[in-house]
Amino acid sequence: MQRFKSHWFYWHTGQTRIALTSLAVSGFVSGLVLTLAAGCSLWSILLAVLFDSASLFLALVYLCALRWSLPEALGVQAHADALAIEFLILPAMVGFLLNRGCAFLVAKTFGYSFEAQTAQRPDPALRQRTGLTL
Repeated sequence: MQRFKSHWFYWHTGQTRIALTSLAVSGFVSGLVLTLAAGCSLWSILLAVLFDSASLFLALVYLCALRWSLPEALGVQAHADALAIEFLILPAMVGFLLNRGCAFLVAKTFGYSFEAQTAQRPDPALRQRTGLTL
């Protein structure tokens, strides 16, 4: 799972070419998948692509906290559940998987070294005591 980073990871590590390309590719693929398969709106697709993990967090906040404050007797809760599933939960789950997959494939295409981020670096204190140099 360490290889499947968000496009924001590549942005913050200085790999802007990978970040912008993966953002464009995942936006296009998510747009096609969510529009053709699920009939989602543009706003839910943007939420899924741009906010990645945060949209999953918003879905959990709705399910765990906000859902129980809506009155069930008036039928509001059932309507809110349908809206949350269609515009928040489904796009967030699909977008999360597509974003990570597209970012991985774009990074692999551009030759990003995945081993560099997982390599263990020696402890600086140990290096001073033993005289190790890199």
